[in-house]
Amino acid sequence: MDFKTLLFKEIEKTLKKKLNFSVEFPPQKNFGDFSSNLAFILAKEEKEPPQKIAQKILKKLENSKKIKNILKKLKSKMAF
Repeated sequence: MDFKTLLFKEIEKTLKKKLNFSVEFPPQKNFGDFSSNLAFILAKEEKEPPQKIAQKILKKLENSKKIKNILKKLKSKMAF
């Protein structure tokens, strides 16, 4: 299983939801190693700003042993 697939599955497991979102390699390295539209999708659903949603997602993912074993640092960046 490649890392993108693992991250996708772990996000769904952590959030306990099946959602239609993407995990991609951003076009510019300064945007990070991976990017996702998940915070924007959930922002509509939860009626909160995407940055706030992203921070909530990161807090949940930081508790995932699988994610901790692979990632050194989780960070939310806004890239418009």
